[in-house]
Amino acid sequence: DVSGVPELAAAPAFHPASGELSAGAAQTLEALRSALAAAAEAPLSDGRGGGPPWASEQRGGAAAPAAAALARHLGRVATTQVRAVGSWAGNLALAAAHPALPSDVAVLLVGVGASLTVIDRTGLRRGGGGGGLRTVSVSEYRCLGLAPRP
Repeated sequence: DVSGVPELAAAPAFHPASGELSAGAAQTLEALRSALAAAAEAPLSDGRGGGPPWASEQRGGAAAPAAAALARHLGRVATTQVRAVGSWAGNLALAAAHPALPSDVAVLLVGVGASLTVIDRTGLRRGGGGGGLRTVSVSEYRCLGLAPRP
């Protein structure tokens, strides 16, 4: 149970100043979908509508087409029941452990250039404290040997 680890349980949050969306690894696919839908409607830091910088190349309107499209895509992953309990990071870990398994979530996150902050096993052995923390791309995640073993 990871509910006692604040970083893993962190609710998805849109940061208008940086245009980033962050979410703890234990957050469900539905929570991430909802956050993307909300980010699509969020005003930019300069007060214009349009969501985060990655949301749209065309920033004139109030909608952020790409963020809305990302939310729609996540709404098509699995079933409603699975999205309500399955985490986005669990999906990535499963796909990393089983490379033949197609993962719409991984494709989506690679497509937007998402990065992951991970702790490796050496950081855990050193007692955490920031040791072993790395920021990696979704594509790199599998290559680091951080994914759970089947």
